[in-house]
Amino acid sequence: MKNSFTTFTTPNPQVVLSLDVSPDGNSLAVGQQADDKSELALTLWSLEDRSLIATLMRQESCLAARFSPGGGLLAFSDRNQNVTLRDLKSGAENRESFPLAFTKWISFAWDRDRVIAGGVRTQVWDAERNAVIWTLPVKPLTENRNITPPCCALSPDGALVAASGVEAGRIIIYEIESGEIVGRLENTMDEARSIAFDPNGRFVAAVATTGGVGLWETASGEALLPELLNMRADYYWCVRFHPDGERVAFGLWSGFVEVIGIKDGQYSVNQDAPVHQGRVYDVAITRDGKRMFTGGDDGAILIWDIE
Repeated sequence: MKNSFTTFTTPNPQVVLSLDVSPDGNSLAVGQQADDKSELALTLWSLEDRSLIATLMRQESCLAARFSPGGGLLAFSDRNQNVTLRDLKSGAENRESFPLAFTKWISFAWDRDRVIAGGVRTQVWDAERNAVIWTLPVKPLTENRNITPPCCALSPDGALVAASGVEAGRIIIYEIESGEIVGRLENTMDEARSIAFDPNGRFVAAVATTGGVGLWETASGEALLPELLNMRADYYWCVRFHPDGERVAFGLWSGFVEVIGIKDGQYSVNQDAPVHQGRVYDVAITRDGKRMFTGGDDGAILIWDIE
């Protein structure tokens, strides 16, 4: 069981709300609750020497930030909670082609520069077309900062959307091109807080707003590891799959971090005592699968060796 990690903190001591690592494994995006003293809310860091590359937000809080799989874009929820698409080479920022208000979460497909985000609407934006190409077929939410959009994820190829919060107790699978429902995962949860496809599209994992958790086979809808991962739990917060598609990582309310084998339910990362103080808001893993990053209420970022 591997629990080797080092600790990294930014000059901002406030909660870490969002973490993502660039596809080349060289940069870390850190979204935090704003801090008046440091004036840092969204920052980019070099993982080679842990130096500051850029400060992208100084006020409010960055709720979500994600790198595109091609590595050219960073999508984030800005100080006004509008989606911003930043070209990482030129530094240019685009808010016009994906005009989504009060954005709470953002997620890219694994293999394609398509991003899904939830705000007043839940929509998919495509980099090739530079346009929104799909909208979740539900009534738009009221425009305010307290909305809770349905939680969704894109399949690795960007062709499908897994959506929680549309039908009670189900995760709905939509096909983007046709707009049709092509599947339903039954006996899941009413509303998810975090949801993900594995990099091969075989599995969907989700964490309920109540702290329950589940893992399902996409094609059959079969629940996997039901004795370990189920709605009876009340302590999970976020989920990410390992790039090998054989393991899944969770951050917990109580400061624990878990990495679990999908086939056998064995832990490759687990602890006897919390490693974070308070909840773990986000988990990110390098594409080579060697390092994992976790952050949460305590403002600390743990860098894990999970090779």
